[in-house]
Amino acid sequence: MEIITITQAREHLRSDTNDDDADLHMKIDAATDAVLDYISVPASDLFDADGEPKTGEDGQVVRGARRVQQAILLTVGWFYEDRDGSMEQAVKTGHGYPLPRGATALLYSLRKPTIA
Repeated sequence: MEIITITQAREHLRSDTNDDDADLHMKIDAATDAVLDYISVPASDLFDADGEPKTGEDGQVVRGARRVQQAILLTVGWFYEDRDGSMEQAVKTGHGYPLPRGATALLYSLRKPTIA
């Protein structure tokens, strides 16, 4: 299942070259995994087999699907901008999982925290 396509990621990054497609695919996969791990919700709860947001009986997109897509794009952008980790943002102890702040803001209310 591909929640974010390479085309969507390129549009988000304002990139018009395909010279780094392999790297960008890897960043999309990593960002998708990180976002879904953060919320602890299976992709199949939010997206169909084609990666499109599911709709409920009322025809509306299921709660959170669009926020998950945007959070993935923000995370891809973060990975893309900070390729070598030189601008790595320190996450203070006790402040949770290190995703971009915008992604965390979008996802926080969807999160199903793990209880240790």
